[in-house]
Amino acid sequence: MSAQAPQPPAPDVWKAAYLRVIAFTETPYSIRHNWWQDVTGSEPTDVSDKRSQRERVEVGEVEGARLSLTCDLARITWTADVKADLEVAPESRFLGSYIDRQDWFVGLMKKWLASVDAPLTRLAFAGRLEQPAETREAGYDRLNQYLRHVELFRDSSDFLYRINRPTASTTLGNGIAINRLTSWAVAFLTRLSASLDASGLTLGQTDEPLFSVIVDFDINNSPLTKPDVLVSDKLADLIQEYSNMMKQIATLGDTNT
Repeated sequence: MSAQAPQPPAPDVWKAAYLRVIAFTETPYSIRHNWWQDVTGSEPTDVSDKRSQRERVEVGEVEGARLSLTCDLARITWTADVKADLEVAPESRFLGSYIDRQDWFVGLMKKWLASVDAPLTRLAFAGRLEQPAETREAGYDRLNQYLRHVELFRDSSDFLYRINRPTASTTLGNGIAINRLTSWAVAFLTRLSASLDASGLTLGQTDEPLFSVIVDFDINNSPLTKPDVLVSDKLADLIQEYSNMMKQIATLGDTNT
């Protein structure tokens, strides 16, 4: 049973596939052209305006990561990820060490949130963490260490565990809940080869499947939060609170605390 499984390993075993911050605005809000420069100290390499969708996207490379800023009528989204090249190495799909990359990304977001004067209704911190497993069975053994309230057998398959464990925010006070939504699974991917000849395109599998233990997370304030609660001078502290919560989840797994 999971309750008898060993304690999880140190959180530095996790790799970050992507990290994201989403700010939902109370009213339509246009992107500020200096946000990217203020946060990164550089210029984006690509800017696109989708006028029909009222959307603007800025993308560039920052410290080895692809960073994108998207603004539409309802929300402002920052995403850090990579353009993976599985032909080079499976690890190329990761930003890097979860602990290092989360601290880096949250640091950028604190700088940005200090300049946000738009009325916000919700602030969310989301992403995907992975750690490799040699086999599917080894992946389920590892999940057992994180899901101690679930009885999971190592010969299981197609398992998905999704749960929200709300907790009171120390930053916002007044009993306002922070949603801690996580989804746990073991996944696999394969690298494909492609060849083109007179008979057409042929795809083939080049390696054995690569297994990963995955946790998708979305940490956000309750939708019942009144807009005047998310005042600008609390936003940096709130994203740090989210970050601390996620570090605890990555360290201990699914817990009530």
